[in-house]
Amino acid sequence: MGESPASGSSAFVTGGARGIGLACARRLARDGYGVVLFDRDGDVAEKEAARLSGEGLRAKGFAGDVISRESISAGIDLAVDEFGPLKAVVSNAGRAEVVPLLKTTDDAWDKVMAINVKGAFFCIQEAGRRMVESGGGAAVLISSTNAFEPEQNLSAYSVAKAAVYNFVKAASLDLAHLGVRVNGIAPGFVLTRRATWLTEDPELGPAYLKTIPAGRFADPDDIGDVAGFLCSEDARYMYGHTIVVDGGHSVGVPMEEQTIVRPD
Repeated sequence: MGESPASGSSAFVTGGARGIGLACARRLARDGYGVVLFDRDGDVAEKEAARLSGEGLRAKGFAGDVISRESISAGIDLAVDEFGPLKAVVSNAGRAEVVPLLKTTDDAWDKVMAINVKGAFFCIQEAGRRMVESGGGAAVLISSTNAFEPEQNLSAYSVAKAAVYNFVKAASLDLAHLGVRVNGIAPGFVLTRRATWLTEDPELGPAYLKTIPAGRFADPDDIGDVAGFLCSEDARYMYGHTIVVDGGHSVGVPMEEQTIVRPD
């Protein structure tokens, strides 16, 4: 593990009460940051923060909504007031609607766009302003392999994550010269409660696993550890890139073992 600029600094993670967000918060806390777990479910966020504190780590839970700029700002203020200058942020909160395109309602489309795209914008803009004031920092946006490899019945989600994927590049161009590094992570299927519709399906799950060379779905810590790397000094020369963490799913089509006959 490389040296981290965490000592005496704070980190802010949206969607931090469960799954990928919690894994990111846990990794950053173990790296030395004081972390605010920002989540709509404030009770769970506070419970998980207390669990981290019980391990001797610095953490606070905060009930908030990513589509409220005021809420985001208040959560970041808590991080700064409690733990010091903001040096790391993970924009993770997201929403997916598994529904065919022709049955997608205006309301469902708007909610997916608001939480995934506007939420990321509010988070990075508010965090970026604090980081510039305190000499810089690192931001990580969680997109998805759906950003470049859409899946059926996930039109709104795929479009939203494609926007986040490109926002990593756009934000990096604007913030790099101000001392803020912006990078991203594009996970494949991760073992979280929102992925159970596939990961726990007795037919879909095993079938999908055949397309993953690693032979398993990702654990949230697989993503959290990459977030920790991107926020560390080990990633000091990385700007505007998204790391794909999908067990090899998007690199090609794995084939089952078979006899290959070479032509004469």
